[in-house]
Order: sequence, then structure tokens, then C-alpha cells
Amino acid sequence: MDELENVLFYLTDIVYRIVPPFSEELEHAVHKSYDVEVPTRPMLRFGSWVGGDMDGNPNVGAETLRAALARQRELALAAIASRPPSWRGGCRNPEH
Repeated sequence: MDELENVLFYLTDIVYRIVPPFSEELEHAVHKSYDVEVPTRPMLRFGSWVGGDMDGNPNVGAETLRAALARQRELALAAIASRPPSWRGGCRNPEH
């Protein structure tokens, strides 16, 4: 799980803080340069097999995968809950 926590640090403490302002700045620059509305859709998507790559490691199994997914969910919900409601994209209750 050390590997998972390391990856999650970069996603939550670095990438999560950088991507929204970068996306807004890029949208503004495109709109200014081309006078068009930029579609609001995710421009970056992240995926990870950390905590669930069952490639022969005898220490990785269903419980490891469950724990990794639970930890990722916990951090994602905390990140959403820490943002103002206007940023959450209509997500009224981040628990659901």
C-alpha cells in the first residue's frame, strides 16, 4: 500500500491542484484566440493499476484491490467536499 499512497499523494496534492487552473487558463486562451466556446468536458483522465495489478505478486489479491479502491474513493470524496458547491458540477451530496 506504500506504492498506492505515493501515487495518491501526487494525484491529490499536485495534479488535483494544478489541472483545474490549467484547464481554465487553456479555455480562456482558446476562447480569446479563436472566439469560440470551449466544450466543458474533461480534457485529462487519470487511471491507475496501483494496488490492483495482480500480475503474479502473491501479496496482491481481492482484499488489496478493495483497500486500494476504498482509499481512492475516500480521497476523491474529500477533494470534492472541500470545493465550493459551484465547482462540484451539481454533485449535491458527495457521499452518493
